[in-house]
Amino acid sequence: MTNLTRRTLLGAAVAAGALTIPAPARAGAPTQNYWRYCDHCHEMFFDGYAGKGSCPGGGGHVASGLYFALPHSSVETPTAQAQWRYCRKCQAMFYNGYSPAGVCPAGGGHAAQGLNFVLPHDMVTGAGSQSEWRYCRKCHVMFYDGYENKGRCPSGGGHSAQGYMFVLPHL
Repeated sequence: MTNLTRRTLLGAAVAAGALTIPAPARAGAPTQNYWRYCDHCHEMFFDGYAGKGSCPGGGGHVASGLYFALPHSSVETPTAQAQWRYCRKCQAMFYNGYSPAGVCPAGGGHAAQGLNFVLPHDMVTGAGSQSEWRYCRKCHVMFYDGYENKGRCPSGGGHSAQGYMFVLPHL
């Protein structure tokens, strides 16, 4: 009979790939800074321009909390999903893998522009990362699902989580 300890179980889990700890960004994967949480709608939006896009809560997005550095232009893996894009109309991060491209608060569907982001998911949260980021099945944006209040969705009501639990790197 073997003597099981927490160390041997953890070692076995890491060796089997059952436990993955994300780095702030994969080695060699470029990142883009200035991604922020919007205090009104709870969406991830790009805060690198003077204009703050179109917030479903009214007006422009209101930045709050952490500064995120999101990986882009790399290969999709079992724990990193591609096809996340910047919407040039509302400045939110949205999933561009479905047609139509969700509901944009600036009108119509989202309009992809720029980089193809490859976002980590279903990993253990480590220093320099935050979990509870989810895909909204109604409007297709990335939103923070860590609060009871689910923000404001341009499709009406709060956002509705579906799919992966994203673990996003921050500065």
